[in-house]
Amino acid sequence: MLQFITGTHTFSVKQQVEMMLKAGCKWIEYHPDKSHKDEILSTAKEILPMCRNNDCILTISKWIDIASEANLDGVNLELCDSSASTARKELGEKAIIGVNIHTFDDMELLNLNDIDYIQLGEFSTTGIDSKKGDLLGFDDYRNFVLKCQDKGISTPIVAIGTIAFNDIEQLMNSGINGIAMCHTILMAQNPVDEAEKIISLLKSIKGK
Repeated sequence: MLQFITGTHTFSVKQQVEMMLKAGCKWIEYHPDKSHKDEILSTAKEILPMCRNNDCILTISKWIDIASEANLDGVNLELCDSSASTARKELGEKAIIGVNIHTFDDMELLNLNDIDYIQLGEFSTTGIDSKKGDLLGFDDYRNFVLKCQDKGISTPIVAIGTIAFNDIEQLMNSGINGIAMCHTILMAQNPVDEAEKIISLLKSIKGK
């Protein structure tokens, strides 16, 4: 599964959504780069029918109230944001709620009954960041999945970070359920072709 996350780029949010829908993407997360609520709400309402017409899930980063007002499919939260239980109460049982986390300790802080998936990251091929020291490598994902299995946790895991096409198969083989991507796709010479290639690879891995 590919989650496409909109980003700051020469392409507008609408253009990004149009390209991803053309490529066959079935999950888009609107990640607003502006803080003005009215503009964010307007964009959400503009791209929602596009997604609905293509059977594509549309979620939004952080903004629970906009997810509610615009009738989006759900919201993705940071660990420090409003709790998933707050989002569940406001958006209802059918809403898709995700949370960004970094460690298994973060996972144990969550009420998993209110969460449909987690975004785990950020990924780096080295797993090392000299400034932050908090990037995750292939082994980290594999170990996280094993800990979840040991604890009987089946919440879907989506990798997020600086993920290149050549990283996808190894990441998926760690036992995760999906990939969240943005800049690798938008910076490609042809974003539609790049997204199609990624979606095709993910389908082939799932079919193995």
